[in-house]
Amino acid sequence: MKGLAARKDEVSDPVLEERVRAEIGRIVSTPGAIDVISSTGIVTLSGAVLASEVDDLISAVRGVRGVEEVENRLEMHVTANEAPTLQGGRAPRSRSEQGGEEWDAAEAEI
Repeated sequence: MKGLAARKDEVSDPVLEERVRAEIGRIVSTPGAIDVISSTGIVTLSGAVLASEVDDLISAVRGVRGVEEVENRLEMHVTANEAPTLQGGRAPRSRSEQGGEEWDAAEAEI
């Protein structure tokens, strides 16, 4: 039975990379600055990221179905001004925007 369970969770590298990219888009302010490479469940993250977002990012990627291990090759920066690829980012989506709670645009603070 264990072999069947293992095969059920196996996904192709391109599918896993897309799952991880989708999750990254919910977590960090500049998801396009992060490169994702998958090889049989081992996901390598590289590129620029704000240091304040790294822990949540790694935790979220580890939680993606099919990820066995995360290799962190990220370049951490304290501010977006330190790396051109981090400039022009947006705030990470809040839990309510991710679908955790209902969100009413009329109640949003501006």
